[in-house]
Amino acid sequence: MKTKDGRLCLGKTEIKKIKKLLLHSEIDLSYGGSGTFTKGDNNNNPDLKEMKEVKEAIESIKWILDNAIN
Repeated sequence: MKTKDGRLCLGKTEIKKIKKLLLHSEIDLSYGGSGTFTKGDNNNNPDLKEMKEVKEAIESIKWILDNAIN
């Protein structure tokens, strides 16, 4: 990654890898608390706070991708 005139400049490969990361995160979130988004208790209860924070981070990363220079 680099910057150009103060803006983030991403290459095609970087964008592809970041989108792949987002896809896997969104799939994991879609399970509604299973996978990595459990509280770690015996009932595998979803950690809703953690899920909300990750969803917000995903939106932030999408914004970055949309506003970066290719």
